[in-house]
Amino acid sequence: MSDSGDYDTRALRFESHLGIFKVIRGGDGTVVAKAEWFRRFDLASIVAPSERALAEAREFSRNRTPGVWMASLGFLVFAAGAIMLKATRELNAFSVVTGLIGTALMVYGAGRLEEAGEALSKSLWWYNRDLKENESPSSIVVKK
Repeated sequence: MSDSGDYDTRALRFESHLGIFKVIRGGDGTVVAKAEWFRRFDLASIVAPSERALAEAREFSRNRTPGVWMASLGFLVFAAGAIMLKATRELNAFSVVTGLIGTALMVYGAGRLEEAGEALSKSLWWYNRDLKENESPSSIVVKK
């Protein structure tokens, strides 16, 4: 079991804002990974010492990329319908269909991003739990 001081410097947490995820280490707030809208990071390499955290990291990766792409595609499709509606100044089938498809894609993408965020949270929780209870300080290797 690691001592409290070591745990405090190695424990992980995350922050998110508008689809940008940051993984932060220790109380000093060192950012060890950052996933922006179309840029990702390898969460599995960060939490690798913990098997349970690794499984959740894979779930994060499995959901985040499709979530980003579907939400973005949905926005573009929705915008195309809105532009057509503004250009023609009348409601037409193209505007309605693209509005509905775009909304559906955005909702689907948002759902996948929500699942990714939950998996990220669980992954870090398992990592911290295993760090505190099962790992010795010398056996933990951090990969960036």
